[in-house]
Amino acid sequence: MASFAQNLKNLRISRHLTQKELAQRLSLTSSVISAYENNIRMPSYDVLFQLASVFHCSCDYLLGYADDEKALPSKYIDVSDLTDRQIQALLYLADTFRNPS
Repeated sequence: MASFAQNLKNLRISRHLTQKELAQRLSLTSSVISAYENNIRMPSYDVLFQLASVFHCSCDYLLGYADDEKALPSKYIDVSDLTDRQIQALLYLADTFRNPS
């Protein structure tokens, strides 16, 4: 199983992104991306989620816990920054997809 550093570098290169371009997307510096790719440091949870979003893959894949980049991301979503009303709207939408009658 590949490491986070290897997976990040492979994903970045496969998307034809430089370290600087990826860093700009994440509001980081290219030296931070280099440190990740050289296994010098690990990202915070927030950055890990941002990376998964940028590369359209799961955090498990990035971290090396899943072998398939196309594996479905977790069935859970972070709603911590949403209002109760927004969360209720999402729940209603999910129910509508489950029961389209």
